[in-house]
Amino acid sequence: MMRFLEFSHDSDWYRQMQELRQEVLRRPLGLDLHAADLSAEAGYRHFGLESGGRLVACLMVVPLPGKTVQLRQMAVFPEQQGRGLGRQLMRAVEEILRADGIDRIRLNAREVAAGFYTSLGYRIEGGPFVEVGIPHLLMVKTL
Repeated sequence: MMRFLEFSHDSDWYRQMQELRQEVLRRPLGLDLHAADLSAEAGYRHFGLESGGRLVACLMVVPLPGKTVQLRQMAVFPEQQGRGLGRQLMRAVEEILRADGIDRIRLNAREVAAGFYTSLGYRIEGGPFVEVGIPHLLMVKTL
């Protein structure tokens, strides 16, 4: 049974989120999340799915001016990928954001993940760009 969570920056869940991001998003690119300045993340919202006391999927929401946010650093634990957890997490977060009065979400999607976000109603704005050494696309969704 998966449990949806919103958690604080100073929690054990956030520490698990850092490890999940390191494992899924940074280590494969030869990068070290722990070498980065993460202090700005104290002002972000942190969400995840938990199973058996372990965070198995996560993402962060960065507030932007107006009624817009940016989603960042979505990751699903490798053994849990392909089971719909990313979709479940995205839908739960979108529901909360909509209830909070947010009407626009943007994200920088890895080019290989663009199809996933398109299936959730996100559209590409502009052309590809490189971030952390790999191609990305700006994608947006109006809630």
